[in-house]
Amino acid sequence: MEKFSRFRDAGTGIQVFLPPVTPAGNTSALHLLALPFLYVLGAARGVLLLAVVLLWTLLETLLGLFGARAAVRSVFVPVVLALLGFYGTTPETISLATRGRNAPAPSAPPRVGDLIVSNHSSYIDVLLLSRACPSYLLPVLSPSAPPPSAAAARGAARKRGPGAYMPETLREKVSGEARLVGWKAVGLVTALMQVARPPLEGDASDADVKPFDKALQEANAPCVVFPELVTSNNRALLRPAPIFPTTWRELYARTGALRDLPRSPRMYITAIKYEPPSPLSPSATTSVPRSLGASIWAGLIALPRGVSVRVLHPAEAPTGQAASADVRGAERGPQEAIADSWSALSRLRRTNLGFEEKEAFLAMYQRR
Repeated sequence: MEKFSRFRDAGTGIQVFLPPVTPAGNTSALHLLALPFLYVLGAARGVLLLAVVLLWTLLETLLGLFGARAAVRSVFVPVVLALLGFYGTTPETISLATRGRNAPAPSAPPRVGDLIVSNHSSYIDVLLLSRACPSYLLPVLSPSAPPPSAAAARGAARKRGPGAYMPETLREKVSGEARLVGWKAVGLVTALMQVARPPLEGDASDADVKPFDKALQEANAPCVVFPELVTSNNRALLRPAPIFPTTWRELYARTGALRDLPRSPRMYITAIKYEPPSPLSPSATTSVPRSLGASIWAGLIALPRGVSVRVLHPAEAPTGQAASADVRGAERGPQEAIADSWSALSRLRRTNLGFEEKEAFLAMYQRR
């Protein structure tokens, strides 16, 4: 779609917002013949999925009273993922410091107050990370400026050239850090429903909107946060937002690490990467708004797909005792070090596109 070329990252040439499509010419007669079988298989899987989810809900409600929620999820989450076409989804702990010379000691599972920091491109991400029974911290933004008029957008395009990925008038009005007013802790179902939608809008005075550090301290579970704030199509990484509190960033600027934080949480930096789509296995990514039911149905009628879940050993994360000091800590925030780790773990390239550009993209995509 040529009209979306302005949202192509200038440094890498990668389009990170449009839904991935199967390479042209890959649709075959075999694919067409397989469709009826896949629809029947999808219907059978759907019935089984509904039964599994109902049983999961019942057992988690009952056994959760006895502290067995994690045990219940360790059984049911892999089953749900398998019905959606994903097998072998156990996270792999990686040491970037040793590069395979010495296997890292197994890390303890996330506990209350710990932080799981992941890239984000699909509702499957939310399910993959749900084994730890976490709370999901969703960003709450102040309302964005209205999109520029068509005439202003054309003027900006003439000034910036055809390769510009965002209208200049919009970029002048958007300040991502200033718009991030707080965080709202939600459960699994709400997190699933919010995937690929624009970030929540609200005000810092709202009772359920809290500063990042306070939301983390008050949580009664590990917390999952997606610093990109929005979903990509998993072809590359988005620019992470400066989500961490000022005190964290000041400490990082001085020391290049976060190990000296009071109540320093263990940080589980997680990189999730999906296999490219094929005619019988469409992409599981949801880079544009789509109903959860439609996403689930697409998974039910797909052949098995691959996903890689790699977790940096917590000792090497910015809050870990074995973390190397970032020599550029004074020039950038901890979110940049996290994005570097994602890139190293997943081999996905970083881009300079973030949630501000995603908002402008969605405004254009919905008018197409």
